[in-house]
Amino acid sequence: MGFTLIKKQTISSGVSSVEFIDGSSDVVFDSTYKTYVFQFENMVSDSGEQNMLYQATTDGGTTWNSVSGNWVRTMPFIYDDSGAYNSNLATTTEADRNITSGWQLMSFPAVTVTGGSFSGSLYFYDPANSSQYKVALMIAAGVADGNGGAHWLTYGRLQPYTLMTTSAINGLKFFVSSGTIDGGDITLFGINTG
Repeated sequence: MGFTLIKKQTISSGVSSVEFIDGSSDVVFDSTYKTYVFQFENMVSDSGEQNMLYQATTDGGTTWNSVSGNWVRTMPFIYDDSGAYNSNLATTTEADRNITSGWQLMSFPAVTVTGGSFSGSLYFYDPANSSQYKVALMIAAGVADGNGGAHWLTYGRLQPYTLMTTSAINGLKFFVSSGTIDGGDITLFGINTG
């Protein structure tokens, strides 16, 4: 099994979204690979801790809000900068289902604390499959503001998704719930499983 680099996008100033669309700007996101991985490194936003989201397209980016789905987020143990265990946030699970807005929650890049950011991987399985719903899995870790600027904390997320469409998905768009993405790298790989 090996990873093939498809496309890397570096964000150095505020952008409203980052898109990966099959056939556009050297992006491959079709039946070439059964599994694709989006690698996020040092993601930050321009306006505090904003949720990072993604949407899928089935028509090459003409529409982005047509794919509904489910997600479940689990956050493992969380510690703040004093070494204290934050029991209010740790091992929590959140979920949403039958999402009709088309967006899926990921994590939050932070600029409210010095050195705050998030990094992780989104595994997207068999996007070109035209007979089954699509599934994805995100694994992420980050440093964020845990208490109104008083403490930073370390957090992690494990999050599965179901995108409820049997149409081929041929692109993803990443953005934050408010403001812009102000820095970081997003790299797309295809995984060779043969």
